[in-house]
Amino acid sequence: EDPIRTDLYEIGCVVKVKQILKVSDNLVKVLVEGLYRAKITDFIAGSSYLISDVLELEEKSVTNRQIYSETLIRKIKTQFHKYVSLLPSISPDVLSAVDGINDLGYLSDFIAFNINAPFDDKQYVLEQLNPIKRLEVVLDILKRELEICEIDAKISAKTNKNIEENQ
Repeated sequence: EDPIRTDLYEIGCVVKVKQILKVSDNLVKVLVEGLYRAKITDFIAGSSYLISDVLELEEKSVTNRQIYSETLIRKIKTQFHKYVSLLPSISPDVLSAVDGINDLGYLSDFIAFNINAPFDDKQYVLEQLNPIKRLEVVLDILKRELEICEIDAKISAKTNKNIEENQ
């Protein structure tokens, strides 16, 4: 309710507010567009708001061979397809969008946003300025989430089988 400096991460996104929707008396949804990564340099706590000076963080250039980047892109898209096949709640539009993305940084950010991973993992992705490193981190998170989905599916199948046998 009342955040202080230590409640905030050092690195975040500067965003542009696109739309504000009042869902109910107690709930407001805000649609934002991320502009760039930034690091807090100075922080001022106002009485009812927070102000921060930030430094724009530049994405590092890719120094790896092109073939390595292409291999990573193919690998993460394949893993994401497997993930989506286990989670029907993800829109087919998201899968189509992923198929059309070939920018390393944007692809890793987009997939990280669309997977059901812990917030701290997503924050760690945000903090990676090297697109290759970011894609590798997302790939590791995606592999772990895939394992969780597969185990969950096995447990559900086993539970359903036990229920059917009992009936």
